[in-house]
Amino acid sequence: MAQRVSTMDYIAEAFKWHWNLLAVGAGVVFSVLSGKPDMFIPILGAAEITYLGLLSTNPKFRRAIDARQQKDESTSLRKEQLRKIMNTLPTHDKERFEELKERCSTLNRLGKQFRGPESTEEFTFDNMHIASLDRLLWMFLKLLYSKDAIDRFLNSTDRNELLRDVRDTQGRIDELEADESKRSIVRSLTDKIDTLNARLENYDNAEGNCELIEAELDRIEQKITAICEQGLNSRDPSSLTTQVDGIAESISATTKAMQDLEVVPDLEFDDAPEFICEE
Repeated sequence: MAQRVSTMDYIAEAFKWHWNLLAVGAGVVFSVLSGKPDMFIPILGAAEITYLGLLSTNPKFRRAIDARQQKDESTSLRKEQLRKIMNTLPTHDKERFEELKERCSTLNRLGKQFRGPESTEEFTFDNMHIASLDRLLWMFLKLLYSKDAIDRFLNSTDRNELLRDVRDTQGRIDELEADESKRSIVRSLTDKIDTLNARLENYDNAEGNCELIEAELDRIEQKITAICEQGLNSRDPSSLTTQVDGIAESISATTKAMQDLEVVPDLEFDDAPEFICEE
């Protein structure tokens, strides 16, 4: 929940505005140099109080402060969410993500190299291209996060043990079915088998989802690696731009596939963090 901005917060923000601080400082210096600080300081104080009162109650100013606070809170919470995800992942998955991020950063650097320090061309990885890379990295990280959760589930469940339990329970049912006095036990055992079969189906679905996620992770890695290699070898800006433009389509296809399977976690903040920064 966003913290409510108090009146004192608005006043503090109005006071900290750099032009106000400059004006106050200049006023104090002028008052001292004039030799009549006892006359000018009160005037300066009255003017400052009037300024703070007018600006801190201005609706436009308040909306700007509210928007900035919401953005700061959102950024802080998004960083916390990202930190939790990274802390959850095993070391090899963290390294896998960092390697992909470095390749994406390489693409950004290639764009600048193609442009050259004195070139007038506008070819570079502009905000749209960087946003595409950020979204791709965010999807990759969420896939790693989902895969880790599924791996934990699979590692904590013994499929062979479930099959043995089904077999043993069915054998027990076969023994008791002829005895009318054991019908309640048979019903209980039958319900147990239904539960075990549901767990087996869930386990098999999880295995299939895990294979699909791994295949998608490999596809993303290979795509980025191929674009990097093409950029390094061909030094062709237009070709590199075309390849990067295709990333958006790749992201859309990945997102659709994962949404259909409902294996990517719903996160409080699902906007991609800024992984790729201008250098």
